[in-house]
Amino acid sequence: MDYIKLTPIAAESLGVRSLSFYVETPDIRIVVDPGVSLGKRFSRPPHIEEYRALKRLREKLIYSVEKADVLTISHYHFDHFTPIGILDYVWTWNEPNIAQELYRDKVVLAKDAKNNINYNQRRRGSIFVKNVEKLVKKLEFADGRCFEFGKTRLIFSCPVPHGEDGTKLGWVLMLFIEHADEKVVFSSDVQGPASNQALKQIIKWKPQIVVLGGPPTYLSDVKSNQDSIQQAFKNMELLAEVCDMLIVDHHLLRDENWSNLLSAVYDRAESFSHYVLTVAEYLGVDNSPLEYRRKRLWDESPPSEDFVKWCKMPYEKRKSTPPPID
Repeated sequence: MDYIKLTPIAAESLGVRSLSFYVETPDIRIVVDPGVSLGKRFSRPPHIEEYRALKRLREKLIYSVEKADVLTISHYHFDHFTPIGILDYVWTWNEPNIAQELYRDKVVLAKDAKNNINYNQRRRGSIFVKNVEKLVKKLEFADGRCFEFGKTRLIFSCPVPHGEDGTKLGWVLMLFIEHADEKVVFSSDVQGPASNQALKQIIKWKPQIVVLGGPPTYLSDVKSNQDSIQQAFKNMELLAEVCDMLIVDHHLLRDENWSNLLSAVYDRAESFSHYVLTVAEYLGVDNSPLEYRRKRLWDESPPSEDFVKWCKMPYEKRKSTPPPID
């Protein structure tokens, strides 16, 4: 693309939970979903390599935000935004002063924190809004709205399901960025999309590139059903047919078999001379998902005694104490 420049910041294929991008057009500099985190898995704490990735990509996020004019927030999960006023080295490598500076003097276009939102996100969102209003240049709830910056348009979808229709996980906003004849969609946690409502909106926008989080197949026996997951892959095949490039990452890359699961999507894209890439592949680096390798990492690459001692600290003490990762 000549006008819309995409630079990934963080994602599962880079070692953390996120789907954050730095986007630059001739008119505006944007960070999409400014959050990074680790997650609970296998009843084991994250391995030292996961913390190294988290620290590195938190620093990359801070650097990217410093250059940006606008921050967009699709929903209030900690891998998609950085909360203010929280000291947490366990899951987000977040410090209160750093979080404040992320948002200071920025234009923040965010998911409505009161409407079309589930309980947990409403609680997080209301706290975030209260804390961020005094820091930002402007805060706007973006649901279903269009914002113009010179010749660049940012169009947010109405809230769409965080997964399949009717899910209890709430709603998210998709973001469409357009400059001249170039069009990109960031579809965050639509998980495929599993929802036909989300699929129809993406197709209506006619983007060349779609950034999406695949379905959470690693949860298939717990929080998702097979019908929903199969529908998500069918919808991804359709997008692979009509879009020049799919950048697929996030939830799907928490599954060790992610590449095999994408086989039909790869085939459909290839038949139309289109591309399906992970965030790492888009950057031209090796895929390095770490979460699904956690048990193996602990078994095959035991960390230092100091790190093990840190993992055994009381939870609240760990939250306020950086892990010894150097």
